[in-house]
Amino acid sequence: MKTAVCYYSRHHGNTLQVLQAMARADAMDLIDVTARQMVRLEDYDCIGFASGVYFGKFH
Repeated sequence: MKTAVCYYSRHHGNTLQVLQAMARADAMDLIDVTARQMVRLEDYDCIGFASGVYFGKFH
C-alpha cells in the first residue's frame, strides 16, 4: 500500500520528528504542505494529515 502524509510542522518541528520516525518503521512519503510542490494524491492508497495542536485546535 502506498501511503502519504501531508503535514505542517512549525515551532519546534515535533510533528515532523514524529512522522520521520513513523516513516523509518513503515515506508511513507512525507509531503510538506508549505513547499508548494506538485503532488498527485490519487496515486496513493492511504493519505493522512498531520499538524501541531495548540489549545485543542489544529494549527
